[in-house]
Amino acid sequence: MAEISNSTANSLVVGTSSDDFIYNYDGDGSTLSGGSSVPGNYYSSQTSGDDVIITVGDASVTLVGAASLSAVNIDGTKLEKNSWTFTDTTAIYLTSDNAVISVDGVKSLDDISLNGSTVTVSDASLNKKNVTVSDGYTLKLAKDVTKPSTTKVWSRNKTTATYKQTKTAGYTLADNAITYNKKPFDTLATVKGVKSTAGLSVKGKVITLKASAINKKVTVDGSGYEFNFAAGNYNGASISGFDDKDTLTFDNLDFQTSYSKKNNAVTFKFADGSVTLKDFTATTFHVNNDVYKISNGKFKIY
Repeated sequence: MAEISNSTANSLVVGTSSDDFIYNYDGDGSTLSGGSSVPGNYYSSQTSGDDVIITVGDASVTLVGAASLSAVNIDGTKLEKNSWTFTDTTAIYLTSDNAVISVDGVKSLDDISLNGSTVTVSDASLNKKNVTVSDGYTLKLAKDVTKPSTTKVWSRNKTTATYKQTKTAGYTLADNAITYNKKPFDTLATVKGVKSTAGLSVKGKVITLKASAINKKVTVDGSGYEFNFAAGNYNGASISGFDDKDTLTFDNLDFQTSYSKKNNAVTFKFADGSVTLKDFTATTFHVNNDVYKISNGKFKIY
């Protein structure tokens, strides 16, 4: 037990003990400090006979005889049991048994609720920040919270068509933490030499390019996608950035292949055009239902 006699006590140190006492406390502007386990200078107080007990979590300090003072001035945030308190970006709840629940990353107490050990956070209390909660408690998103949604669309700038995936901003809940997701976009594929996006279509991971949508010379680029050249004139078409995840499909087109070691290019020739793979990183080439490799200077089925 710690017994401190100090008529001008200016620091109330609440540690791990629950039997600290301060005598001759005059109530004048003292600073409360807790251990590292205390989420800020939050405290509750109660009168017990002639004394005032200051409690932080499981620890407390007793101000002996302080109940007769006109005021007990403490530099800290006083909590009332079974109610919420808000400071800066933190919502604090004090349970009936003095447990302190801390919800960090919110902007207000609007529609924050506690049911058992579950804390539900509403859209009104969120502020484009990540949110965490004290150990032993579970976060839940209210029904009005905006969740990210994903759209994939084509856009065209002059003769370049871009297939983009855009996510709207919103909040997700995972591993008992709320994460704010900004509005990012990823470029999934690019087709250069486009006359219109009307002839470009995507189904799953297959991008179909109709001859009516593209010029005679076209370059396509995308990772993990299958490029399907529907029957038509593709004279001089080329694909850059082809990798092991990509697949090339020629819809009902008979072709012959050739490999140029000098240009490091693979060309597919058919009756009314050609498609060339340039600047590729692939070591295996998925074409239609076959797998090709470059071996001894030749491009052949593996």
